[in-house]
Amino acid sequence: MVALPEFEGAALLDAREQAELSAAYAEHGAVVLRQLFDPATVAGLRGTCERVYEQWRALPLTDNPPVGDQSNYMRHVNHYEYFRGGEQQQAECWQLLDCAAHPRVLAAAGAALDEEFVFAQISLYFNPTGPSEDGFW
Repeated sequence: MVALPEFEGAALLDAREQAELSAAYAEHGAVVLRQLFDPATVAGLRGTCERVYEQWRALPLTDNPPVGDQSNYMRHVNHYEYFRGGEQQQAECWQLLDCAAHPRVLAAAGAALDEEFVFAQISLYFNPTGPSEDGFW
């Protein structure tokens, strides 16, 4: 795992950080950015994701995987249908999008992938609610 120092307006990533992110992604297929957001922001994002998850379980969008005890992810956490409940939900959506587009997130993704990329959607991965079936993960 790669620990990035907090962003203070300096250069987004130095050459060593870029190399570490690229190597971590090549080895593990994922990169963890620890302490990128303050605890209050993380708590807000967790609350938003939990609310959207419960809404999805009750009434999923048609292009998502089916809801069931073997479901382990949902797509389009940022879909506008999940944020129609007034100003508070709109603020949650903006926080989610602002965090996804945070300069350090974008810089880290570019360094890890070592190429230009396109943001397409926000997905939420979770443990299935039922007993795991071999090969489902």
